[in-house]
Amino acid sequence: MRVLKGRGIRYYLMKPQDGTYKLEKKELGDVYANAPAYLSKLSPVAKGVPYIDENTRPFEKLIRKAIEIVRRKPYCEKITDAYLSKYKGSKSDPVFYVTYDRSDGLPRNFFLSKSEIEASK
Repeated sequence: MRVLKGRGIRYYLMKPQDGTYKLEKKELGDVYANAPAYLSKLSPVAKGVPYIDENTRPFEKLIRKAIEIVRRKPYCEKITDAYLSKYKGSKSDPVFYVTYDRSDGLPRNFFLSKSEIEASK
C-alpha cells in the first residue's frame, strides 16, 4: 500500500458471506495516507557516487540521469553505486547499473540501457 500512495486507489477487505460464493466488501482506510506520493520521494546518494574514471567519463551525464531515475523508485532507500556494465549492452547501446539499498535492507542492481535513459522524461 505504501508504494501505491498518491495514485487514488481504494482498498477493500473481501469476506465471503455465510455458505455462499458472494463476497461482502468493506473499504479499508489507507494506512500510508501521509506517505510521500509515488515517485515524489528522492532517496539519498552515497558520497562519492558516481565514481567517474576514464571508462565512464564519456557517459557521465547518462550515469547521473540513471541515478536520478532509480532514486525515485518506491523501494529505493539509498543509492550506493553506479557504473558501466561489463557484461550487458553493446558499444552502440551500453548498459549501466545503479546499486541501491532496498527498504528491506538488501542491495539491488537496477540496469538501464543508454536508449532507456534517453527515452525517459
